[in-house]
Amino acid sequence: MADAPALGEIDVLAAPLPYADDRKRFEGALSRLSGVRDVRALATTGKTHKVRLAYSGTVPLAERLRTLRDFKVRVLAQTTTSLQVFIEDR
Repeated sequence: MADAPALGEIDVLAAPLPYADDRKRFEGALSRLSGVRDVRALATTGKTHKVRLAYSGTVPLAERLRTLRDFKVRVLAQTTTSLQVFIEDR
């Protein structure tokens, strides 16, 4: 199990992402968001994919996720160090 996120890092738990191609496409989309860097996969459990990323931006990451072009994102829960999201293809 991974350690807790460091300062400036956020865990994103995204579902459903049942296929490896979907997970890679989602990680790529995250890495292209303004303020996001160092996106790395931590675990996949069933259809839920957990990634950790470093984020430094003035716009909250939850709002930034809603601007993803390839995915429609609905934030289900959030804390200062994690976001749980439901995603669909656009």
